[in-house]
Amino acid sequence: MRYRILTAFLPLFLLCGSCEKASYQEMLLIDVIFTHVNTDADDKYMGFSIFSYPDSLPSNWTKPANFKDGVVYYRVSVISKPDDRTVYYQTGFQWEGGCEGNSLKEKFPHRDMIPITSPGIYTASQTLSSFWEPSCQEQDPIDWSTPMDRILVVMMNENFAPIDNRWGYGYDIQDIDSYFPMEVHLQVVVVPEGGIFSGWDNYEIAR
Repeated sequence: MRYRILTAFLPLFLLCGSCEKASYQEMLLIDVIFTHVNTDADDKYMGFSIFSYPDSLPSNWTKPANFKDGVVYYRVSVISKPDDRTVYYQTGFQWEGGCEGNSLKEKFPHRDMIPITSPGIYTASQTLSSFWEPSCQEQDPIDWSTPMDRILVVMMNENFAPIDNRWGYGYDIQDIDSYFPMEVHLQVVVVPEGGIFSGWDNYEIAR
């Protein structure tokens, strides 16, 4: 199994006519190569894959840069996949301190945003303000000035059922073993409000 995770800031500059030079920073939230496997030997890499929020990244997403109202850019390079059945790939964010019985607060993009059928490169983007979150968080919202707890990657089948037989999931998926192994290179970049994404050409990708 190959595994790598990197995080970084990339300073950018916007120039426009008589405008003053404005500095923006985009945040490389996760850059990881790993293999989804259907085994309890390493439970991080099944249908649910969990990554801790890097200590090197800012805990406050409201200032000095407003990441909470920015845009999240996704690139998934699928290195190997056992067949051409569609799987949906979703990467969301979680914080300690849930509501109404949930142990964590969370924000997730559209679940059908990244359909994967075969090896190749898949990209997508979505504004953080349009991410899904539990309705109870309207009364008890996320405190964006506190550190995120973890990043959760979810791999789902064509019916949006998580391909994971732990915790009661995967019960309606036929031949769950046949979805594995699937090796991916996942990269997630967050651009703050008013920022401009530098583009994927600035990031190396596994081939």
